[in-house]
Amino acid sequence: MCSSDLRMLRLSDYRSAKVLVVAMTSTSCPLSRKYLPTLTELARQYSTRSAQFILVNSIRSDDRQAMQTAAAGLPATVPYVVDADETLLQRLGAVSTTDVFVLDPARTVLYHGAVDDQYGVGYALEQPKRRFLTDALEDRKSTRLNSSHQIISYAV
Repeated sequence: MCSSDLRMLRLSDYRSAKVLVVAMTSTSCPLSRKYLPTLTELARQYSTRSAQFILVNSIRSDDRQAMQTAAAGLPATVPYVVDADETLLQRLGAVSTTDVFVLDPARTVLYHGAVDDQYGVGYALEQPKRRFLTDALEDRKSTRLNSSHQIISYAV
């Protein structure tokens, strides 16, 4: 993977993080653009709890300048990664530009889903009713999460 400033990155670069949050994003997707401020705030909030956020853009047609602008608004510790060959997208099994994954240090997927229920195709709530990513980060050891474990057994 390559960061928006063209540095090569690997998930293994973040071994010290207790939790790794991989958020798929796109500068051309209206829902992704709406979720960028939420992801930015969550990254700030959880950085003190050893959670590392990484934003991943796998959309080849997205404008490089727009990606750099999106990256500029993130906390300095949050890389905005370009996954042009879709390697990470495919390995994680992402299905949309708003998917988020919570991984433990062994790269077990503890959560795969939406950030929350505030935005969707054809609707927008003033405030979310459910905060799925926050719940997963707060309760990542619960049996509720154990039912969706998936082992990522490759080097990324």
